[in-house]
Amino acid sequence: MERAVRYEKGESIVRHYETTGLRKDGSEFPMQVTVSRTQLPDGPASIIFLVDLTSEKLMEDELFKLRNIESIGTLAGGIAHDFNNLLMGVTGYIELAKMLVPSENRACSLLAEAEKIAGQGKDLTQQLITFSKGGEPVKRAIKAASVLKDVSRFTLTGSNVKCEYFLQDDLYKIEVDESQFRQVVHNIVLNAKEAMPGGGTITIRAGNIVIKEGDAFPLSPGNYVQIAIEDKGTGIVQENIPKIFDPYFSTKDMGIQKGMGLGLAISYSIIRRHNGHIAVESLPHIGTSFKIYLPAYSKKAAPVEKGEGGAPDKKRILFMDDEAFIRNIGHEILAHLGYDVKLAQDGDETVLLYKQARRSGRPFDCVMLDLTMKGGIGGKEVLREILSIDPEAKAIISSGYTDDPVLSNYATFGFKGAITKPYNIDELRVVLRDVLSKKG
Repeated sequence: MERAVRYEKGESIVRHYETTGLRKDGSEFPMQVTVSRTQLPDGPASIIFLVDLTSEKLMEDELFKLRNIESIGTLAGGIAHDFNNLLMGVTGYIELAKMLVPSENRACSLLAEAEKIAGQGKDLTQQLITFSKGGEPVKRAIKAASVLKDVSRFTLTGSNVKCEYFLQDDLYKIEVDESQFRQVVHNIVLNAKEAMPGGGTITIRAGNIVIKEGDAFPLSPGNYVQIAIEDKGTGIVQENIPKIFDPYFSTKDMGIQKGMGLGLAISYSIIRRHNGHIAVESLPHIGTSFKIYLPAYSKKAAPVEKGEGGAPDKKRILFMDDEAFIRNIGHEILAHLGYDVKLAQDGDETVLLYKQARRSGRPFDCVMLDLTMKGGIGGKEVLREILSIDPEAKAIISSGYTDDPVLSNYATFGFKGAITKPYNIDELRVVLRDVLSKKG
């Protein structure tokens, strides 16, 4: 009304603004006010429009959070790439050192522990990527039982909570991104541990099930592995159960122990991207059970050869990476596997060496290319040039950017295989064997 009076006096006023409204119950809410003047039979009048902005402000807050996540994603990608490169050197040299030490030597067991801890570093970078950008899964067939035991034991280290396992002997393999699957198990076991501050036992079960047409599951019919992680903790009140997979939902106390509300949201997202399902059952003061359903791996996996060979007829490999220590460890590992190795430090050198090898009559059987290169063309562009020279070229893409779509959809870009850093000797052996055995 004060503004209306000022307007009648000819003053310039803001007729559209935001302020705080007051509800009947005494609570405040954001409000938009628009004042318009009109002429009625009895004289001039003000028409005032009041709009409740609560829902709009909530949407603005969510958009702000999403933009923050996108910014973190850009940062996370760079950190993960550099950190995974460093881990590649650490884990590679640890593996080579283990081969030089007798298995009964104390140093061998210490190296094995260091290798396991370095593996956890890879999982940490993957968690950051998944939180910030989603992370396309790079899948391979694995045995769930060993991951369930390894992750749960690591998560519970130093706590007063223990685990009991009931795992079916002939459990189907599952085809998953192992880092992302480990993250799901870690998140749920961590929640179970925190639900039992006085200590207790977490029960982990895994078994094969068949889902048929018409079953009450949001899944396609077929063979699945069912994993249940159960605690006897504080439980979840019924009104919160529909919210637990929502981003930012958390019931933890304020302060340094307050949760970000992302652990279960990330887990749900990961399982859905693997064409699976995750559900929860809980009663206050009784406990909680999370059940995960993942499709069984349907292909028959070729046996993994653990021998020193695996590279008949001295196959030639061209290995490109812009980091000197990655090139050195790549040379050591490939030479150990029995390959003839040539190193290249950038894309131009890689293309030149490939051309020279073809002209000399001793072409490379496979090219390993790093996805991103500092100040030069990366693996995707290098392969494009190589394919223009040799359409039958076989190439493997490698990167510490574990969420890049080139890794999960490598065939679309012309690659015959993909491997994420840090990788171990057996992983590289399998990828090279598969790629070199492909025709065309």
